[in-house]
Amino acid sequence: MVFVMMLCSDSNCKKCAARVRMQKKYLDQIMDLYEDFHITVMPLLDEEVRGLKGLTSFGQMLQNPVSPSQ
Repeated sequence: MVFVMMLCSDSNCKKCAARVRMQKKYLDQIMDLYEDFHITVMPLLDEEVRGLKGLTSFGQMLQNPVSPSQ
């Protein structure tokens, strides 16, 4: 299993859009390199995961990961 963490989402910000393009390039490479593995993609969160509530929420996101194309 491969985890890809802290992926930015699309944004109107020019710097954020540049980051998304760069991450997409690397994500495509990861998908090609580790095609035989289960790849889980996690978004960049607004806050650090802390405490029981944060861990519970993060665990739910791990169980229902976002699509790598998002």
